[in-house]
Amino acid sequence: MFYQNKTYKINTDNPWQCMDQETIILSPKSNKAHELNKAGTYLWNHMQENNTPSLNELTELLSVKFNINGIEAKTDTELFLKSLIEQQILVESDS
Repeated sequence: MFYQNKTYKINTDNPWQCMDQETIILSPKSNKAHELNKAGTYLWNHMQENNTPSLNELTELLSVKFNINGIEAKTDTELFLKSLIEQQILVESDS
């Protein structure tokens, strides 16, 4: 579950590479590569620049950039965060 007082940070143990509008992230712990789509790459790049954004901040960015309603943007953002947290690519912390 995601709470408004949480922020999300990229785990720097995972090497990554942006190519065109997609990002490939390597996870040494699981020995897997993870591919982000255009929307995931947009959020990833924002996280690189802004270090520890909140769910609300990421949701708003996604909604505006891809012209989707807030509910859809929040659902997509939550799925993005959940997946990357489970794979230890992102770290969740209290703000």
